[in-house]
Amino acid sequence: MELTQIEALQNAVIQVCEQLRAASRNITPWWEYKEEDLWSELAACILGSRVQYEIAVEAIRYLRSAGLMEIEWALRDPSRFETELINVLSRGFFNGRDSWQRYPFPFVRANQLRRSLEAIYLGVGSIRNILIHSKDEIDARCNLVSTAIGIGPKLASLFLRNIGYANDLAILDNHVLRYIKWIRLISEHPIRVHSIKKYERVEKHFRQYAQQLGFSVAQFDIAVWIVTRVACREFQI
Repeated sequence: MELTQIEALQNAVIQVCEQLRAASRNITPWWEYKEEDLWSELAACILGSRVQYEIAVEAIRYLRSAGLMEIEWALRDPSRFETELINVLSRGFFNGRDSWQRYPFPFVRANQLRRSLEAIYLGVGSIRNILIHSKDEIDARCNLVSTAIGIGPKLASLFLRNIGYANDLAILDNHVLRYIKWIRLISEHPIRVHSIKKYERVEKHFRQYAQQLGFSVAQFDIAVWIVTRVACREFQI
């Protein structure tokens, strides 16, 4: 990418950051969430792995309306819970960016949701327990990754941000990593974030860069996600 393009992208990100800061919204603090809402938020993040954001959001709304996010019901028969998830996700059409599509990974995600349900509610007791007993947001992320199935540091960060538990964790998805590569924030290629250790190293650079520009990580990576997503679509990068 040429220097003029990089500068244009950086300016666009800063402009979006300013808009986000001016339009800062009140987020419900995590301790006001009901346990079922915490579970639904976590399930949405698991469903969002390698899936268009819009489809994941539509899918979790569909599952909630079908009553499949009720914890007590799911725990009475986890195998039936998994089967019902597969049935609903397989036959449902969800609105993506350009068209209505089937959810692409019904079997894998249904299995991950069942195993996460069991690990959390038959193991540590609740998501609330994980959050209460974590030392800080980084520890909470590690605890979620080690407990839930199908969730890595990126999705755990997204969950903690969505529920108002964390504001200083970066969501290093493909769009953000592409931006990091474009502005040459990190020299290595490809940029690897699959382990927590590697994720935290890249996150540290990204956090410092955001702070140098005067923005929180939460504001900055949302702005990067928006700008990079548009750039990829418009210029077919």
